[in-house]
Amino acid sequence: MTAQPLSPAQRRPTLDSPLAPVALYAVFAGLWILFSDQVVLSLFSDAAHVAFASTIKGGLFVALTSTLLYLLLSGWRERMAQAGAAHDTQVRNVKFKGTRTLFVVLILAVVAVTFTFVQIRTPQIEAETNENLQVIAQFKAGQIRNWLDERQIDAEVLSASQGLFEQINLWLQNKSDPKLSAVILSRLLHLKEYQRFNAVVLFDAAGHKVLGADHHLADSPALRTLVDQARATGKVQRSDLVLDADDHAHQDWAVPVLVASSADPGAVVAVVVMHTHAADFLFPLIQSWPSASASSETLLVRREGDSVVYLSPLRYRPHTTLGLRLPIARTTLPAAQAVLSEGAGTVRGPDYRGVDVLTTYSPIDGTSWRILTKVDYAEVMVPLWQSTYWLATVAGAAVLAILVALMLLWRQTQRAQKYALLAQKNEADQLLAALVNSSTDAIFVKDVAGKHLLVNRAAERVLGRTAEQIVGHDATSLFPEHAAQVSTNDQEVMRSNRVCTFEETVVTAAGLRTFLVNKGPMHDAQGHVVGVYGISRDITERQQALLELQRTSEQLAQHNAELERFNRVAVDRELAMVALKRQVNTLSVELGRAAPFAVDFANSQPAQGLT
Repeated sequence: MTAQPLSPAQRRPTLDSPLAPVALYAVFAGLWILFSDQVVLSLFSDAAHVAFASTIKGGLFVALTSTLLYLLLSGWRERMAQAGAAHDTQVRNVKFKGTRTLFVVLILAVVAVTFTFVQIRTPQIEAETNENLQVIAQFKAGQIRNWLDERQIDAEVLSASQGLFEQINLWLQNKSDPKLSAVILSRLLHLKEYQRFNAVVLFDAAGHKVLGADHHLADSPALRTLVDQARATGKVQRSDLVLDADDHAHQDWAVPVLVASSADPGAVVAVVVMHTHAADFLFPLIQSWPSASASSETLLVRREGDSVVYLSPLRYRPHTTLGLRLPIARTTLPAAQAVLSEGAGTVRGPDYRGVDVLTTYSPIDGTSWRILTKVDYAEVMVPLWQSTYWLATVAGAAVLAILVALMLLWRQTQRAQKYALLAQKNEADQLLAALVNSSTDAIFVKDVAGKHLLVNRAAERVLGRTAEQIVGHDATSLFPEHAAQVSTNDQEVMRSNRVCTFEETVVTAAGLRTFLVNKGPMHDAQGHVVGVYGISRDITERQQALLELQRTSEQLAQHNAELERFNRVAVDRELAMVALKRQVNTLSVELGRAAPFAVDFANSQPAQGLT
């Protein structure tokens, strides 16, 4: 045979050419190099993170390109090996199994890389967040400390105002002096406005409010205690955060008015109370946050006995200032750990809402307060999940491309297997049909309603109808006179869910016939009864033979009984004759005559035949 020259179409590169897989590999590698670096740079800004992501990207590139190259070359080699249809099918099956295993390994590799990335980045993000929270906590602690120090300095400066104290002492001795009263009130108003107090009130030695700016300052046990402490010690006193009658948190400074006299050089003649609302400066200072955050929160807490008290308003419980108390025994509570600790620290645990948070706490020097800065752990992990999402997306896109190739190969393999299975099934169906139709017994299948689904040729012959005329009809349509008994038997089989044997008499093409029927339940894939199958054997002749045999037996028994009665009558008559002959013989002997009858046989066999 002479070789034919290749046509132009044959000379062009095709999928059967080694150039095709090489070209596809080159396209994929080029696209990866073009876009993967942009994805990494868009996700990470830190140099260490970029280096780590680049390492992962390189390993993923090697895995994906190796897999792609394997699939392309495997497919090319498979198309080149045309050794027969049966052999090709076996090769495709083997290749598909190997490719499926490789795909599973690749997926596991992607999952492992993603898991490793999460495990490495999680502690890094937690450490970064804790560091930021610690900076904020320390900064706010310093701001609060400065604010308290400023208010304390204001009080100390006032305590050194001897000129004002002398004027207060003179006014207390003569409260009717309007000029002196105006001077003192002006000084108090100046102190309130320029030192940012909400009220500055003068109390006399007896603890009564007598003069001041915002003279409506509410009286309370805490205020009276503070005034008494200043009078008793002669030193500036500071209260803790407390609630007034209107549930407003405030803090007070009490400055004793000391006036030197000959009688008592250090006498306290009055007390000046400087009153400040926490909501005007302290709480806004605490609640402010340097950056946008959906869940961040700064809290001020202190310990009271076995409880931790939340002093500042809460982001998620705004009306609980100085009202929320939780037991210190809840050691997982960040606020409880803060008040139990002497210094600063970080902790992760459920906050007052029960939500998992990262918390940094720091003490406020000179107070029993602890400042807490916290953020929900879910919000902290959002950047990680976003990075993981993009990493998984890039890897998934690459795996998807491989999956498409695998699906095409799988579809081809499945199509070949489907055709083979169909051929086997057709062969099996034909064999089963031949077996069923060769049976001389009628075979049928019914649904739960009693309608025929399948019959064999023997059933067609028995009923004198075609399968088309039988299928879809029930016993009422086929033999209405006996449908009730047939339906009852069917229902019994389905109810008991077991094989049963019945004798059924129905009208057939040959007339009234009797059948021995074995019926059993049909089940679906879930095991539910969906119908009845049966095998019927005509036993009409056998039944008739049994009936004839029964009649013959009855006749023989009757004849035997009649013979027995006749025999008994004959024997009885013979015995009577023997007895009469013996009587005649006896009379003859008595008369001197010879016995006329010989009856010795009766004496030798007295019991034979006499029953």
